[in-house]
Amino acid sequence: FKSLGIGKRNWYYDNRGYNMGGIGLILTIKDMIKIGELVLNNGIYNGKRIISEKWIQESTANHSDANGYSYYANKYGYCWWTDEILGQPFVMAMGYGGQYILIFKELNLVIATLSNYLDDPSTSFNNSDYIFNTVILKFVSKYIQNT
Repeated sequence: FKSLGIGKRNWYYDNRGYNMGGIGLILTIKDMIKIGELVLNNGIYNGKRIISEKWIQESTANHSDANGYSYYANKYGYCWWTDEILGQPFVMAMGYGGQYILIFKELNLVIATLSNYLDDPSTSFNNSDYIFNTVILKFVSKYIQNT
C-alpha cells in the first residue's frame, strides 16, 4: 500500500494473528480508486510498476463460477469478481453493505463506492442492491452514451 500512497489501514485478523485477506479491509474512497487504477493499468501506478502485469491478469481472470453466491457477478478470480454490465466486461472488488471497486478496462474507467450501513446492519443488502442496480448501472449507461 505504501507504493500507492495508502497509509496504515485497519484490516481484520483471525485468532492466530493472520490477516483475513479477502475481508475486513477498511479503506477510504481515495484508497479504493488507487487500487482500481493499479488494476486498470495492469500493475502500474503513477508510472511505476507496483505489481507484475502477469499477477494482475491472473488474479482478475475467471477461475471459478460464483455458483449463485453473487447476482452482481457470475465468475470469480482471486478475490476479484468478474462479469459484464451493458455488454462491458468488468472486474470488481465487493465489500459488505455497498463497498465496490469496479474496473472497466475497455472503457478506461474505475468506479468506487462506499455506503454507511453501520446504523442498521439489516439494510446492508438493500444498500448493496441500490448502489449496484441503480447508481452503478445508471452511471455506466450514461458513460457509454457519452463516449
